[in-house]
Amino acid sequence: MIGIFLIFILTGCSSIKQEEESIPVSEIVSARTVNIVNGKGEKIGKAVLTEEKSGVRLHMQVSGLKPGSHGFHIHEKEFMGTDFQTAGSHFNPTGKEHGHLNPKGSHMGDMKNLMVKANGEAKQTEFLKGATLSKGDAQSLLGRSIIIHEGTDDYSTDPTGNSGDRIAGGVIPK
Repeated sequence: MIGIFLIFILTGCSSIKQEEESIPVSEIVSARTVNIVNGKGEKIGKAVLTEEKSGVRLHMQVSGLKPGSHGFHIHEKEFMGTDFQTAGSHFNPTGKEHGHLNPKGSHMGDMKNLMVKANGEAKQTEFLKGATLSKGDAQSLLGRSIIIHEGTDDYSTDPTGNSGDRIAGGVIPK
């Protein structure tokens, strides 16, 4: 009787759906957590980067931003203090032009616009194909910055997507 009850319970549990995408531990090579700060240096969220076999997956969660669409990129250097301009240009180790709509391809650091809800919160996941979290690799994201821009990235204007001022960011630990 107990055996039948256990089979019933286990069968019922197997039909529960997981809402979040899970990555098998065997596929994760490396991981980093990045605190995201605004121009006042206040923490407004975090990003978690996990290296997989063919690139890096970035999970972003932020709050306190103006609702709407914001350009969202990996920049080539770490910024100093809250001077997001010191992060340099978009991360572009392969010498491509800017934008997802560019027929010649896009920068490795180009991501989809960050969509911020009416309550100022955003959750987004991106995959940066070919990127790595390995020290010394030309395509490594270590020591680079995640930058959120004030406006929408048009996905085509070279070199920045015409997305406006840099309003928030975080440095990816080395």
